[in-house]
Amino acid sequence: MADGGHISRKVIAVPVSWFPVPGESELPEGLQGLFRKARERVGFVPNVLRAYSFRPERLSAWFVHYRQLHEPTANLDALERGRIAVAVSMANGCLFCLVAHGDALREA
Repeated sequence: MADGGHISRKVIAVPVSWFPVPGESELPEGLQGLFRKARERVGFVPNVLRAYSFRPERLSAWFVHYRQLHEPTANLDALERGRIAVAVSMANGCLFCLVAHGDALREA
């Protein structure tokens, strides 16, 4: 604390992925929009999206699938789909998905 009581912290850049992650401006407009929406909703772009952007066509296909899973159906409302997503995330042992789907479930 040689600088008047402030703690000096060294920031170490940790790569998001072993693959080269493109800059947001290099992505197709649709994915740039997805990143903007994520930033607006949760305050940041999850690293899983950034890492997946290595293959923009696959991230786009995944997102189409994601949107289809979240379309309302006659048999499952948003709350029930949220419960299923949390249970599947727990069964898969995916902490990221568990937290993300848990947050969405709380909102529902």
